[in-house]
Amino acid sequence: MITKDRVQHEEVSMSLLISDILQLGIMKDAKVLVGTKLINETAVKWVSAIEMPVENFVRKNEFVLTTAIGCGHDLEEFEKFVQDVIDSKASALAVALGRHIYEIPKEVIEMAEKNNFIIIINSFFTYQKSYHLFELYHDLNDNCL
Repeated sequence: MITKDRVQHEEVSMSLLISDILQLGIMKDAKVLVGTKLINETAVKWVSAIEMPVENFVRKNEFVLTTAIGCGHDLEEFEKFVQDVIDSKASALAVALGRHIYEIPKEVIEMAEKNNFIIIINSFFTYQKSYHLFELYHDLNDNCL
C-alpha cells in the first residue's frame, strides 16, 4: 500500500539533497546560515536564479540563487522577498553576499528559523569574483539535475 509518508520518503530518496549540492566544489565556500539540521533531508528538484518579485516563478523543492538585487538594501523588501520564496515551498535560498547585500539581517534569519527554511550564504557569485551567477546556475544544473 502506498501511503503519503512512503511517497514523501521515496520522493526524498530519489531526489538530490541540499547536502549533495553543498558537496560540489563550486559550493566549497558556502555557509549554511540557517537550517543546518535540514540539509540531509531537504530535496531539490530545480535550480533557478531569481530576483524580486517572486510571484509564481519559484516552484516547490527549488534551490533558489539570488544576488538580492533590488531588495538587498531595503529590509522590508528583502523580508518580503524571502517570505515569498519560503511561501513557494522552495528547498533553500542561496544569497550572494557582496554588491547588493552585505549580510543577512537578523529579522530574516529569525523568519527562516521560524519557518524551518534553509538560507545559504557565499560570495561565490558576486560581481567582485570571477564566478558569476549564470556560471553557478549552469554548473549546478549540469552536475546535479
